[in-house]
Amino acid sequence: MTTLKPLALGLSFIALTLTACGTSLPQDLLNTNSGAGNQKATVTGSLIKGDGSAATNATVVLIREISGSSQDVATTRTNGSGNYEFKDVIAGEYRVAYVVQSEDQRKRGDIIFYTPSDNRTTDNFGFISTGNFRFDGNSQRSFQVPQINIGWRSQLIPNGDTLPSNSAIRFSWASAPNARSYNVDIRDSNNNPFYKSPMVNTTSFTWSDLKGNQGTYVGQSLKAGDTYYFLVNAIFNDSSSGPAPVTGGTTTAKFVMN
Repeated sequence: MTTLKPLALGLSFIALTLTACGTSLPQDLLNTNSGAGNQKATVTGSLIKGDGSAATNATVVLIREISGSSQDVATTRTNGSGNYEFKDVIAGEYRVAYVVQSEDQRKRGDIIFYTPSDNRTTDNFGFISTGNFRFDGNSQRSFQVPQINIGWRSQLIPNGDTLPSNSAIRFSWASAPNARSYNVDIRDSNNNPFYKSPMVNTTSFTWSDLKGNQGTYVGQSLKAGDTYYFLVNAIFNDSSSGPAPVTGGTTTAKFVMN
């Protein structure tokens, strides 16, 4: 099997680097914005599975947005009731994401591939991110993130299939809870962007011309014998919804061209 470079979480939606662990934010890690107060906030929320039960021991990341880039500032795991908490959050712009990897897997850059026998990849999103929310540091606040349903039996097709290089490829998946639209993100074997589909409000997409539209792959056709990978991104809402979930995605499936 071709060895992939670590996937950026959520590809075009989320690109993160693990920089801190635990639920409290060290003061030497982040500097309060100029002119902001020095009060601290607490961010709380909960995760449930597709059947409505608590998602326990799931990895949750607090992400800070700085000058257009994203930085992990704290990670935690949900408790036995599916609840999580980030304490001592200083002034800044943040979002919260669930990720399918454990903290150690994220540190190593491990990829979680779509495997029908693995409940992590068939019953859970690969990731979900909320929209951005701001804390000005001028008063103590608690941010309650709306409950996030991480369950998605995505049923990705194709998965591990060898496909003819002269025929259109039909990608299909099951509907995600509360999603309003989707797109398909295809990568080469080195995790370079190859093709991104238009947004669709159905649970399938047919790629007819098999030509790339990303970076150096614009106009290039898929190559026989090469392995490619894809995931399906789900859109829940627009970025104005604050701490509510806005984007999510599956784990990664592969296909090989014949």
